[in-house]
Amino acid sequence: MVILEKNQAKGVQYIKDGRLLSVRARKEVILSAGTVGSAQILLLSGIGPKEHLNELNVSDSLKSSQ
Repeated sequence: MVILEKNQAKGVQYIKDGRLLSVRARKEVILSAGTVGSAQILLLSGIGPKEHLNELNVSDSLKSSQ
């Protein structure tokens, strides 16, 4: 999952050996999990079309600028 602060990616959380771990970035976060994997990670982090997030029962993480 992408860690968001003030609508900016600041790191990621992941599970390894049954433990939840976090990694924070000093400058920027680059998400590279392939065509399907990257989209899935973004959706599970609450980033994506509101209608699709609602279908998956995921709350949106980003505040709209509109």
